[in-house]
Amino acid sequence: MTYCYGEWVGNSGQCSGATLGNESQSDSFTADLTITALQKRNQFTTCPVGEMKPLDTIDIGNTTSETGHNLLDWSNAWVKPGWGGNYGGGSSDGSFRLLMGKGDGCVVPGDSWASFTMDAGTKYATQLTLEQHLDGSQTDSFNVYIDDVYAGHFTHVPSGQELWRTTTFTLPGAKTGVFTVKLVATEPAASWCAEWGQVAFSSASIR
Repeated sequence: MTYCYGEWVGNSGQCSGATLGNESQSDSFTADLTITALQKRNQFTTCPVGEMKPLDTIDIGNTTSETGHNLLDWSNAWVKPGWGGNYGGGSSDGSFRLLMGKGDGCVVPGDSWASFTMDAGTKYATQLTLEQHLDGSQTDSFNVYIDDVYAGHFTHVPSGQELWRTTTFTLPGAKTGVFTVKLVATEPAASWCAEWGQVAFSSASIR
């Protein structure tokens, strides 16, 4: 049923308020109203690390990829198939270097570390991923430093195998531009270090 406050105009179906007094002023209604506010500015969507495009990458042992990354104190590059030894079957990209080993030494103080630089450009990097590092039969633990600030530690996991692992470290503060990644072996050099090297790395990226 439709109500008309006033009077109907003939058969037009229209309601005229011409004769309407103050009757409607006493009418009222209630309703529930919900207001939701959504911020549109500065919204962003995160995605899993593996799906984020790296800001910079390095294939350690590949001299072309190493260009511009300022490698210091690494062993000679070991490139498949000329490296000898097993090294977990070798890294998937076919090359790597070690913190200690041929071309670098194993007993001289200071030879237990090596470094490279990464460039985040104008973006901000928050994570370093060592996408392939060898966790061998023993003594492959190491510390990570970013611009000489401690960022984390990898502890060798005894398994009786040589496994290439992927480990991600959170940077000690977002980094932009060029910064230095320093890797330091935390176990003594093994007796076979001079021949086979120790603590191997094959690739890294930043995001």
